[in-house]
Amino acid sequence: MIKSNKGFTLIETLISMTILSIIILSLMGFFYQSTSIEHNNHNQLVAINLAQSTLIRLQTEGYNNINTIGSYTLTPCEDESTNCTPIINGDRYTTEIDIKASDADVSLYVATILITRENSNNTLATLEGYIKP
Repeated sequence: MIKSNKGFTLIETLISMTILSIIILSLMGFFYQSTSIEHNNHNQLVAINLAQSTLIRLQTEGYNNINTIGSYTLTPCEDESTNCTPIINGDRYTTEIDIKASDADVSLYVATILITRENSNNTLATLEGYIKP
């Protein structure tokens, strides 16, 4: 008698489905981690661009009441006010500006800009540059 082995048994199907499920579950963890890393990188890139634009604005036109040595905080705002940080992609960022006298050149101030995300203690970007008083 010749037996015909056409098709899979129930045990073979269950084993293959179990192996496939393990592979898919392990890949889902990878996708979650990569999405989380991408989100953090996006926030850091926005913060770096915000710090650069703040420094350029300080160097060119300045902010109201920010022209002397001291520490200043710009909070997020809805309108286009001059002394605030814009809300970017629904995220609220706080800008801290610290202006000190330069040790190397008396005619320049050193401006240190810290960008933090609102409701977070993590500093996303720090930028230092020179401005004219």
